[in-house]
Amino acid sequence: MTIEQVPANTIADLKTLLKTTQVPDKIMAMGPELIQYLTHIKASQLSDTDHLGFDLGSAGILTLIEQVNTAFFDHFHMFDDAAPIEPKLTRKILVLYHLKPIDDQHFLLHLKQLDY
Repeated sequence: MTIEQVPANTIADLKTLLKTTQVPDKIMAMGPELIQYLTHIKASQLSDTDHLGFDLGSAGILTLIEQVNTAFFDHFHMFDDAAPIEPKLTRKILVLYHLKPIDDQHFLLHLKQLDY
């Protein structure tokens, strides 16, 4: 089994990579626009441990409410100044990848299913 790592320099590059049926195992993100976008996503994301506690403590109901709220705010474009640039892309990234900042100019997106 070989793990594929693909570079992405812009949000458009990342969008193109994630539109394919076979998404890359790892994506090395570079470029100031993309790093700023991924930093914004990472800052708004709960850790896996926190998310698990959130799910167990509420029996999954709060996660459902969170998803409904996100869809509502995305649909009506509320809080545009705090909203991510691409809501659909953001959700796909959060579902598929772990985000790991390497340094100020690089971010690694690691496919979650490789951890299992």
